[in-house]
Amino acid sequence: MPTETFPKIKQDFRVYEKFRRRKKPAKGEALNLDQEKPKNGQKPRNRYVGELPIESGLPKGDCKIHADVSVTDRKNYSARIFADYFGEQPCLRFCSMGRPHMNRERGKGLRDRLVPTPHFHKVDSGGVLRAYQTAALTKNVKLIEDVKSGINLFCQQMSFPQVEHLSRLN
Repeated sequence: MPTETFPKIKQDFRVYEKFRRRKKPAKGEALNLDQEKPKNGQKPRNRYVGELPIESGLPKGDCKIHADVSVTDRKNYSARIFADYFGEQPCLRFCSMGRPHMNRERGKGLRDRLVPTPHFHKVDSGGVLRAYQTAALTKNVKLIEDVKSGINLFCQQMSFPQVEHLSRLN
């Protein structure tokens, strides 16, 4: 799998770090999750999806948190933060389960490092998306099997207020 790169973040890393660390208040009350509809004749993925606009404090563009939850296995979900200022791809991400992420060695004599799920993602100063785990994440693996708890852990990690309501998951 190719390494995801973010040229705008590499160019403006100080702004990204400030964005990553600052509070990001929601512009709404709830993150509503609805059955995903198939796109352009594609086979449906059988997932609940939803997004909630958030305040970014960035010079331009919108920002949102997006959640994606499997209908058949609620332990399989992700949360992502998109900020138009940095491009179309999510600049912060959480994966509850799935394949490990490979942090590629970049000429510094280090081995490629496999980061198992669950893990967070952020972009480094070179503009490369990197997976990482925190002590809170590894200590709370059982807790994050619950979607709301896991997304709230992501929100804490990304300086975002906890999601009060995740609807349509009961």
